[in-house]
Amino acid sequence: MAANRHIELVRENAWQLLGEELIVHGTNGFIDAPFFAASGAKTLKYGPGGEHSTAHGPDESADLGQIAETAAVMTANVIDIGRKEG
Repeated sequence: MAANRHIELVRENAWQLLGEELIVHGTNGFIDAPFFAASGAKTLKYGPGGEHSTAHGPDESADLGQIAETAAVMTANVIDIGRKEG
């Protein structure tokens, strides 16, 4: 399954579960994805916060509802990837 298919699944599941259309874009900041990508693993970054995120700031926090929504979307992705690759 290509990296872009993973992105498509996140977008599809976010739409189906949350009624939310995700916009794909790059971000600033440091994440571990480059280390995984260097070994050939496909990576993507998705999580709670959105455009009003306080991530990596002095008042960093995450809304519990957004954490639950993120978990639901990612769980659906794991199930879908397993179905399509299994």
